[in-house]
Amino acid sequence: MINCFILGDELTIHTLTSHINQLSIPLSGSTTSFIEGFNHIITNRPDLVYIEMSYLQRYEEELDILKHRSYFVVLSENPADALAAFEFQAFDYLLKPLKYSRVVKSIDKYHAMVAKVPRDTWQDQYYDSFFVKTDAKGSRQVLVRYQDIVYVEALQNYVLIHLDDGLRHTIFNSLKDMEDSLPMSFFSRIHKSFIINDQKIKVIEGNNVILSGGLEHQLMIGSTYRKKFFEKKGRRIVKASKLRGIEHVVLLILACSILCAETGFLSMLDFF
Repeated sequence: MINCFILGDELTIHTLTSHINQLSIPLSGSTTSFIEGFNHIITNRPDLVYIEMSYLQRYEEELDILKHRSYFVVLSENPADALAAFEFQAFDYLLKPLKYSRVVKSIDKYHAMVAKVPRDTWQDQYYDSFFVKTDAKGSRQVLVRYQDIVYVEALQNYVLIHLDDGLRHTIFNSLKDMEDSLPMSFFSRIHKSFIINDQKIKVIEGNNVILSGGLEHQLMIGSTYRKKFFEKKGRRIVKASKLRGIEHVVLLILACSILCAETGFLSMLDFF
């Protein structure tokens, strides 16, 4: 049976709880705290997560990871936010004040979707590896795990994937193709010729990034990509500093540890 979780303000929680109870649908919990909500989703994997647009705006990177575990329904008072919800690939968008009929329609939409695609199929759509074709004819395919990639380098009409063990795979794709295919929550484009694995960052010094792997690699941060890269890194630092209380820090680390163990990104904590 479907179960729901609410991450929003007190009025939203009260209203949605009332609507959901009328439908006799289990509510696995609710909270106004993003940290508590993050840990609940990591641990319990609810089917539907109702979330305020304000959380999506503040914690986009963290939610980009969580959306592979549950379906998100974005809530907002502003109709213009529907576009941002669509770009986030939200399951649905509800305009506040929340109407019972609209909540029912959203639940029905979920049931119709599950009838076509079983839960155990969609919930495991996030993979930690992919196959690459390593010859022009495409007859040879090699499995590459995200956690083994140190960086991807563009060379004319093909790219090189540099791995932890020093091996390199040549594939006949553009760097843009790789950028579109890789989970950019864990990877960053830092140069017209480079995409790096954030978990392999050892040192950032000036306009250079030093990556650790089987070998140590030093790459330049291009001026076009510098601002976006440092904003991404800065958001992680700022958000960490906003946590109130050591117990919240411990909970976040625990949640990230669980997620990293499941996805294979065992070194993810090194990036905090």
